[in-house]
Order: sequence, then C-alpha cells, then structure tokens
Amino acid sequence: MEPLMQEFIKSTKDIQTFWENRFAQVMEEMVKSQNFVNAMTKSLEGSLDLRRLVDSSMGRWAEFYQVVTKKDLALIQQQMFDQGVRMEKMVTLLETIRDHVVTGTPRPAEPEAPKAARKTAGRGK
Repeated sequence: MEPLMQEFIKSTKDIQTFWENRFAQVMEEMVKSQNFVNAMTKSLEGSLDLRRLVDSSMGRWAEFYQVVTKKDLALIQQQMFDQGVRMEKMVTLLETIRDHVVTGTPRPAEPEAPKAARKTAGRGK
C-alpha cells in the first residue's frame, strides 16, 4: 500500500509541476504582448485620473467645511521650519553682537550687498 501511495504523491507532484510550468509560460507570453501593455497603461491612467478626482473633491469638501488637511499641516510645518531657521540666524547675530559689545572689539565690516540690492536701496532715498 505504501508504494502505491508514494506513486500517487509523485504523480500528483508531477501534474502540479507541469501545470505550474505551463501557467508560467502562458503568463510570460501574455505579459510580453502589446495588448497586455496597452491594457495595463489604460488601467494605470484611469487610476491616476481617479486619484486626481478624489484629491480635488476632498480639497473642495475640506475647504467648504473648513477642515484642516494634510496639505495645510505640511504648509504650516514648512512655515514653522523656515521661521525656526530665521530665528536661529537672529540668535547667532545677536550673540555675535553681544560678544563684540562685551569684548569691546569693533564689529566686523558688513559684506558688500549685491548690485541689485544697492540699486533698490538707492531708489528709496
């Protein structure tokens, strides 16, 4: 009985292997065809169009109901980061001025402004 069962299992594995290989061949041929590429391209374009439609609809909905969106939060985060950078520059400048006042050393000469800035400054006078 055992040899019969082993033969049955072997034949089942052979059949499974045959169909797996055949399916792989058919899929490979199908994927290489131009029709498949065209169908996938249309499907992806449709998905992208749907995504744009959903994004615009959600944006209009959020604006109508005055709901905060991810884009709003990202904009606020960027503004806070920019403000933080400006504050760091101001702190550095104030520390430099304080050090010069405390030590009594003259303040270093300011770098020359670009020509466009000098022209603008000259117009205001």
